[in-house]
Amino acid sequence: MTPVNLSEFFKNYINNSELLAAVNGGELTDISADTDERAMDISVHFREFVPLNVLSAFCREVKRFFGILKLNFSYDFEPSCFTSEAYPSIVRELKAAIPASNGFFDGAEMKAEDGVFRVYLSHGGAEILKNAGAEEKLSSIIKNRFGLSFTTEINDSYVIAADSPEYIEMQGEVKKVAPPAAPEKKPRKKTSRSFEGLPISIENEKPLYGNAIKVRPEPIKTVTPESGVVVVWGDVFGLDINDGIKGGKFVKIKFFLTDYTGSCSAELFLKGEDHPDELISNLKNGMTVLVRGEMAFNDFSKEYGLKIKAVSKIDKIEETDNAEKKRVELHLHTNMSAMDGVSSAEKLIKRAIKWGHKAIAITDHGVVQAFPEAVNAAQKDIKVIFGMEGYFVDDMMPVVNGDADILLSGDFTVFDIETTGLSKQYDRITEIGALHVRD
Repeated sequence: MTPVNLSEFFKNYINNSELLAAVNGGELTDISADTDERAMDISVHFREFVPLNVLSAFCREVKRFFGILKLNFSYDFEPSCFTSEAYPSIVRELKAAIPASNGFFDGAEMKAEDGVFRVYLSHGGAEILKNAGAEEKLSSIIKNRFGLSFTTEINDSYVIAADSPEYIEMQGEVKKVAPPAAPEKKPRKKTSRSFEGLPISIENEKPLYGNAIKVRPEPIKTVTPESGVVVVWGDVFGLDINDGIKGGKFVKIKFFLTDYTGSCSAELFLKGEDHPDELISNLKNGMTVLVRGEMAFNDFSKEYGLKIKAVSKIDKIEETDNAEKKRVELHLHTNMSAMDGVSSAEKLIKRAIKWGHKAIAITDHGVVQAFPEAVNAAQKDIKVIFGMEGYFVDDMMPVVNGDADILLSGDFTVFDIETTGLSKQYDRITEIGALHVRD
């Protein structure tokens, strides 16, 4: 198709003048849609750089207006657009492709010169990123977006040579500045080694296998077969230790862990002389651990899992109720509520007691089987309010509606359809059922 202005093409569909102005320099080179699959393909060439967050917002508006499920948005820029302004978007695209790289680029310095894109990390982690394929991915992003061939080098820090122009200039600036007064020494505070937003702390980290792990773990739900080397945290379950393979020549340790966003398996296979005594004697079901490993396919189990490189025992930060005036939970489902509650009455009541609650209600769906367990768990430490979530049925509503002069004692057909939702515009019929009844 003949290229047309992107903003002009979509101005009648997107009611956001600022967004349209931001992508105004784009040329729409191709567009196609598949109504059956509710999908759309768009190809755009930009003569000026547009940040990735702006392009993401544009894609969301297109999907919302046309009600499509999948949008394949292909775009590229003029080679001259590859400047420092584009670096944050390049890193953001890398993070989406390799979630394990998240956090490593904070405060990093990037330079492109002589066909090499150099990244200097402020907080280390170059080896981890290299093992995850970040260098190759960055080169691929630069090639696809700007049509430029660059080799990428990721380094842990930026070192300025003593005879470089930068160093000489810096020394000249230093001489102009009077030396600051010696700061007053204050006692160092012990900082909490916890990860913001995660219920874990590595303050008392205990390596059980391999070196200590200092990298922020990523959610298990984001780990894919292409993730490479990753760090995750989780509670251990399904632990299986077999140290008698071929008469003790080999040791296999396999367990599962969950961070409650997802779960995965982790496995370690070693020769007998490399017996991981510390790991075998300390690893238990229910323990919280940090694991660094490579996501890989296991030819024996025929599934993807983590090939363990390091395991550390860590503390789990329990949630607390710090309210001055404690509430009383009046709507609570135990594991006796099918398809709803998952925790036992004992666990729920013990937690309420630990939080200082004075009373708690049990209101399962139409059953009272949790009452005995609740009484035994409560003892005299908390008051249990016994309840039940019941259901009212309007038994006066007629079962048959309509004026057809047909007797139920004769022949009739019961007709039913199943749909993907309630919208007649976007949802579809997935099943048609009918039952012929004959008296």
